[in-house]
Amino acid sequence: AISNLSRCLQSLWMKTNCSTPPQIWMKIPFVTMTTRTPTQLSLPRSWEDGWPIWNDIRTYTGNNNRLFVALDLSFLPWNSFVWEDKNISSTCLLKWSAEPVKAVIISTNSFQVCKHKSKTKLTMPAALQTILVYLFKYNIHVIIAGNPSQSVEFRRYVEYVENLCNRHYNDTEPSLYDQFCSSYRDNLQSPLHPLSDNLDSETYRIMEKDPVKYEQYERALTNAMRDLSHGMSSGRD
Repeated sequence: AISNLSRCLQSLWMKTNCSTPPQIWMKIPFVTMTTRTPTQLSLPRSWEDGWPIWNDIRTYTGNNNRLFVALDLSFLPWNSFVWEDKNISSTCLLKWSAEPVKAVIISTNSFQVCKHKSKTKLTMPAALQTILVYLFKYNIHVIIAGNPSQSVEFRRYVEYVENLCNRHYNDTEPSLYDQFCSSYRDNLQSPLHPLSDNLDSETYRIMEKDPVKYEQYERALTNAMRDLSHGMSSGRD
């Protein structure tokens, strides 16, 4: 099925008569539920990472740069057993941080409607909040699917997500690394050869802002000095 889908996508891109082929956002499940046979119903329910599905599709399409991910969490209600697993964020999120995720799809069923006196309040599982907050820094779109509760207007769901996003940006200051990488994220960079090429001053200015490079330089020098010190101590002995 995945190979047929990939062929259809490639055919679409080839037949499109325009200078810029259309982008396609592929709906990929964040996790998949493991199936249980009638004899396994007494066993605990479990889930599997949905990333391999995306990996197969993008491999079959030749890693086409017009293919993006719409990460689907809409099938997980607020009381799903998945949210109780403390490892879901650490297990799945790091993989998706390196993928071209354009949107996250959640459902109105992902919210719990709590009634207090005459007011209604929306809440969301902590694990789902962690996932959204983690992906906000990649400028994702949030798509809310499904019908609202009878006692809640649809705009309340939108406002909840907006407030969650605003709290993230107000509470977290972008690190030097995030500031430096924001304009280069998900873009392949041509390798630089400063010793053989005559680069302009702007290129050197950008290179000097690379925090990772200089952290690695400092770590390498520290390790080298430590090894040298140990070697001199061993020689005296």
